[in-house]
Amino acid sequence: MTKPLYPWVGGKTRVLDYINANTPSMFGDYHEPFLGGGAVAIQMMEKYPKKTFHLSDFNSELVLAWQAVKNSPHEVIELLKEHFDRHEKTYFLSVRGWDKRGLLPFKTDAERGARFIYICVSSFRSVWSENDAGHCTSSFGFEVARNYDFGNLLEVSALLNSRNTVITHRSYEEGLPQVEACLLYTSDAADDLLCV
Repeated sequence: MTKPLYPWVGGKTRVLDYINANTPSMFGDYHEPFLGGGAVAIQMMEKYPKKTFHLSDFNSELVLAWQAVKNSPHEVIELLKEHFDRHEKTYFLSVRGWDKRGLLPFKTDAERGARFIYICVSSFRSVWSENDAGHCTSSFGFEVARNYDFGNLLEVSALLNSRNTVITHRSYEEGLPQVEACLLYTSDAADDLLCV
């Protein structure tokens, strides 16, 4: 089973069996307005390969990480290896400070995505946090995931590329009209649910 790319506070990995048991067998498009670590989205992509998946989150760096894993996974892996190899407090704080120093606009999506994953994996208690200005404030963690599963990252990338996925940076309020327009109707002839 494919796992999330990084730990996420409030992640649903531990309750996936419950979610799976309570998911209708037939539905229209899948909408995930709080992507977070993506445990549920990954499970749904594995279970329903023919669906369209609308994955979104309000955290722009999180969304960039998913887009980078989809579009350039090997580059993300190489950047992560470098981060993990250089991990110590000064280096961590320097990478964390890219946003505060105004460097993010000059970084590629792969660089920003690898930064996000690196911080999520190597921060204290694996917590991504931001201040009111939107700058990352995650605390340094002494341990780094030197055994990070790069094969799993490639599996997530393959899932994103083999399914019809749309990854969007937006608030859940911005996505509500799309979900409301995707009403479910029961087809008497086919006895299934269609998204229109």
